[in-house]
Amino acid sequence: MLKTAYTQVQPATTDSTFYNQVQSGSCNSTEFTLKPNTTYDSIGIPVDVRKDLCDTLTLLPGTHAKLRLPHYFEPFAYEKFAGFIHKGTSTSILANEYPGTVFTTITSQITESTFTKQGAELLEEFDLKQTDGRPAKVYIMRFKTKTAPVIRIMYFTGDYKTTYNLIANIPEVVSNLIRNVILESFRTLEY
Repeated sequence: MLKTAYTQVQPATTDSTFYNQVQSGSCNSTEFTLKPNTTYDSIGIPVDVRKDLCDTLTLLPGTHAKLRLPHYFEPFAYEKFAGFIHKGTSTSILANEYPGTVFTTITSQITESTFTKQGAELLEEFDLKQTDGRPAKVYIMRFKTKTAPVIRIMYFTGDYKTTYNLIANIPEVVSNLIRNVILESFRTLEY
């Protein structure tokens, strides 16, 4: 497990060479490249990522919370799940609300073995601040589905009354293109 502060990640151009390297296993798509001449805010998020978010807050299904979604995410419902999906990348965003639970109570119990028991590999764990200054905890993991490897971002925040858990599932081959946008979207959560 890699335990880091916020990783400064930049979108990279996806071309067939990159795709072929990821598919063949000769390139790890979770290794990101820095784009030169990028401006960062005080916590390491590239300033230009904010343009990829909607200007309005959207209510998250099954919660009392709202956030600024990335552009082109649409509502979806499937069986017991409801959230938002980006059809072009097959990236989904889901949210859970746990009343009566402090988020640090949950995150203090999460370890690397929590993920390995579920067949996932914990890639990163770090603390982040919401845009309103409240603390959040992020876990980034990889797991395999029948069709492709997936990167999952789990984001926990809340107050002394309620925990909010946001989840993004991103196909690994496009994860470097959308990861920062998802994290910036999650940071806008209001509850």
